[in-house]
Amino acid sequence: MDKTKPIVTARLEELSSSDIDVRNFQPEVPDRFLEYIEAEISSTAGDGPDRFSFDVCTPAWLAEELAASGGVVFGRYRIIVDRWDFSVIEAAIS
Repeated sequence: MDKTKPIVTARLEELSSSDIDVRNFQPEVPDRFLEYIEAEISSTAGDGPDRFSFDVCTPAWLAEELAASGGVVFGRYRIIVDRWDFSVIEAAIS
């Protein structure tokens, strides 16, 4: 009896936002922004897709928030990028 389990892999189905068009978005200040994004990810196991939510922000936005908050900003569910580039963000999540 073969006890090996099949390998299950994840596949990014879609990136979206209720606030912006993620593919065509251009921030007003390219090096200072935070945007809320959702990723729809499915698996080869045949289960339906799951949705994951996270923020995409820049170091400049983070520095501004640190200064405004007295030096503490929680960072869970956050991707930090130097600028908005949909293809880079998509590739990182894929």
